[in-house]
Amino acid sequence: MSEVCEANVGEVATKKDLQHLEERFNANLQRLEERFDAKLERFDVKLVNLKFELLKWLIRLIVAQTCLLIAPLNFFRSVRELYWRSFSEPLLKQTSSRHSSVASELTICRKLLTCGHVR
Repeated sequence: MSEVCEANVGEVATKKDLQHLEERFNANLQRLEERFDAKLERFDVKLVNLKFELLKWLIRLIVAQTCLLIAPLNFFRSVRELYWRSFSEPLLKQTSSRHSSVASELTICRKLLTCGHVR
């Protein structure tokens, strides 16, 4: 039995062994925490940069979408104006010549009325 006890005594950890093991464990844990904090910090920086990139793209897309909505409206407005101009200009020329003759007749009538020639 003394042989068994002597064999087991060599394998039993002492307080000094446990303290040494605890120190190594704490040192490894400290290094892991430092690495984790550094990676977390880099991740936060990348996340902030990603937010700004997404915001810039979102603003660009909103501007592009607005342009895509407004451009056809302006195009069709200009087409409509050209269409109406092509039909209205000849009509305006005809009516302006009629109006000018009527206007000249009216001025003649006014002059006659003011001069007292027609009563």
